[in-house]
Amino acid sequence: MALLFGLMICSVQGCDSEVGPLEPPTTLPGGGATSGQGGGASGADLLIGTWQRIALVQVDDDLQRWTTTWLFQNDSLCRRTTETLSMVEGFPRTQVEDCQWRPNGPAITVRFDQQADSVVFDYRFGTSSDQLILGGFEFQRVS
Repeated sequence: MALLFGLMICSVQGCDSEVGPLEPPTTLPGGGATSGQGGGASGADLLIGTWQRIALVQVDDDLQRWTTTWLFQNDSLCRRTTETLSMVEGFPRTQVEDCQWRPNGPAITVRFDQQADSVVFDYRFGTSSDQLILGGFEFQRVS
């Protein structure tokens, strides 16, 4: 039943075809478009809010749901929450990373509190300001 539910979500949300470990990735790959509305003061202002991406991933004999949520605040603070739900295990594993962010042209620079180095993510908006392409991955505004 869980597999059927997962496949229904996959058809509605879209799936990644990558196979990965049980633990969620600690960083998102770079890339993505560098043009469009991203960058500049007005583009960065549109980032403020909560953004979410849900991906279903097949890992060996397990179907996993990876939910990544970004919170960007206007005081330059941010938070990335990654929840991995294994259909085999039946319970979620959550990783929360606090950070600071700043606009950098068509990208944002993020420094996670537990890491010395910063990460740069290209960003742009899709067909509306409620669709964010961050580091090449699509997120939807949830608040």
